Amino acid sequence: MDLMTYSLMWQELEFIRGKYKVVWEYIGEGNDGDYDPTDVTDEPLLRFSCFKRADELAQWEEIPCSSYCTRCPVSTPKAILKLFARSILDACEQPSPKRRLEELSWLCEDDAKKPGLEYELRTCYENEKHNDGKNTGARMA
Repeated sequence: MDLMTYSLMWQELEFIRGKYKVVWEYIGEGNDGDYDPTDVTDEPLLRFSCFKRADELAQWEEIPCSSYCTRCPVSTPKAILKLFARSILDACEQPSPKRRLEELSWLCEDDAKKPGLEYELRTCYENEKHNDGKNTGARMA
């Protein structure tokens, strides 16, 4: 698939908890900068960006130094991205989230299979089934 095809098939996902929002998007990045479809070792990767607002009526503002390319390919299931969004939102609530967000940029699909996350991941998959796989701008508890 070419870059345009990936861009068209991947919809932006956002998860909101309180005054914080994390957005998953595909903007053409790969393992080594821009995704190169002619390189069989490259893959299209997702980026997360974090936002904050003062109250329900305020505009979303990007949190400084909170947008990172990850090791999650565009094929990562939405339930896993939701699970990772929880950790990202936890980091956003810290007084200085930059370092933790940098660490979370190394997340990959295998991280969702680590011990202790099975129940949370199963819950995310169940919620995904109930939403019928639609991007609803999910709110998280």
